[in-house]
Amino acid sequence: MFKYYITLFLVFLIALKINAQKKTKKLPENIEAIESKFSFAPIYVNEYSYLLIKSRQNDQAGQMKYKPNIIGSIGGKISIKNFTISYVRSLPQPEEFGKTESRNLVFNFQKRLFGMQFYWTQYKGLYLDTLDRYGIFDDFHKQGVDDAYIIRPDVKFNNIGFETHFTMTKSFSINAAFEQTERQKKTAGSFLMLFGANYMGVKNDKGNSLILESEKEFFPRTKDMYNLSTLSVKFAPGIGYSLIFKRYFSLSFIAVGGLSAQFKWYDLEANTRTRFGPWLSVYYLAKLALGYNGKIFFANIIYSNSQDIIGFRSSYTPYNCTTNYKFFREFFKVTAGFRIL
Repeated sequence: MFKYYITLFLVFLIALKINAQKKTKKLPENIEAIESKFSFAPIYVNEYSYLLIKSRQNDQAGQMKYKPNIIGSIGGKISIKNFTISYVRSLPQPEEFGKTESRNLVFNFQKRLFGMQFYWTQYKGLYLDTLDRYGIFDDFHKQGVDDAYIIRPDVKFNNIGFETHFTMTKSFSINAAFEQTERQKKTAGSFLMLFGANYMGVKNDKGNSLILESEKEFFPRTKDMYNLSTLSVKFAPGIGYSLIFKRYFSLSFIAVGGLSAQFKWYDLEANTRTRFGPWLSVYYLAKLALGYNGKIFFANIIYSNSQDIIGFRSSYTPYNCTTNYKFFREFFKVTAGFRIL
């Protein structure tokens, strides 16, 4: 994996050289350029995606939450002009939740009015979280289960995608709020537009359904599903705002919400044919940042949360249920660094 980071780093250096040859554009009065072209920052990040399966119409049905066993990662982030790459390693995992093998790669390009992010998150080995809260713990006590967790080393999760966003007002800089490669001097906000697409897949061995045995009666259509993949295309308008105080401090947020056109295909144990179906759903992304953006030292704390919903309808008796498979992508990141050149 490290060789991929080296390759991207070389690409950034070439892009920096090309960018330096271009004529510098005049910035809006509200935006201040940062002369430094290279910065380094140690980071702590706790990022994970998880799957929540629930019935919307049956109160008796339990919720199943598949999570990776990850408590956080530490590493470093390098910024070269508008390009950012980060490398992190996972912290030791608590053994009682099993073992999760993970990959997390993010490539970010951010200008003031336009930004693009590519990401790839992969987990192998998940666990079901706190089953006793969902009213289905009694069945597992009968089977001799002593704790509130079930480990699923066979489950694999992939989330691969990209997002682009456009800012409608030149006086508001998402770049200053989240990447800190330029500085916003006055409080400002703007309307935003987000476009994106991503692939999500959760897979496990045939014969091991994603639905727990005690809950299968409440999920008649997907009770023996062991593979689920979706391809989503998103369109979401929203707003962004940065509150500037004491010149170098900022409190910023963005919030967008809209529609997601999805195509899903899945495998059932009782049928070897892969099933396919479209779905129109909702999507949201919210991000909040508290930052300090000085001349040499900079730091920020960022929280982000987004959600995709993949739905299934069923009219099988005795339950007429609608099932939601909710994919969440969430992260909390702390950065503190300095500018070198």
